[in-house]
Amino acid sequence: MAFDANAFMAQEVDEGLSTVIEQVPEGDYRAMIGDFDSESGFRTFTAKPGSRNEGKEFTIFQPPFVLQDDPRLAAVKQARGGNDVSVTHKGMFLDLTDSGSLDTANGRNVDLGRLRDAVGQNNQKGWKFSNLIGAGPVMVRVIHEGDQNDPMKKYARISRVVKIS
Repeated sequence: MAFDANAFMAQEVDEGLSTVIEQVPEGDYRAMIGDFDSESGFRTFTAKPGSRNEGKEFTIFQPPFVLQDDPRLAAVKQARGGNDVSVTHKGMFLDLTDSGSLDTANGRNVDLGRLRDAVGQNNQKGWKFSNLIGAGPVMVRVIHEGDQNDPMKKYARISRVVKIS
């Protein structure tokens, strides 16, 4: 069904809306890498005027992680309707070549290399980002980060990914 802005604007709402999001508790969890695409997994921005890298374009990879069943997630699952609980990675800055491809030089894209290593894909020939979808399990650390504009708002983010030995 197509979105009808006029009907939406005329809609009457009799209920109050939530003002907080039930957050995943901070801690370590088993997880699998979730589904993403070129729109949802990557964010590109240009450094602000006056910053050290003014005008430079950056690309960040932010894959989602689906947390595996854990008793600490019961309240979150209930608040979200019993669905899978996923948390987005806080972001890996990608080093790109002048032609826009992934820079594979020594010391470049270390965070991505660690992620690929954690899921056994770091030395895979013909590797693509889509190979990460469904990969795992891995151990992730969930942290809470404050919103840039409102530090009282907290968001759960993945800050670390390690191989399960």
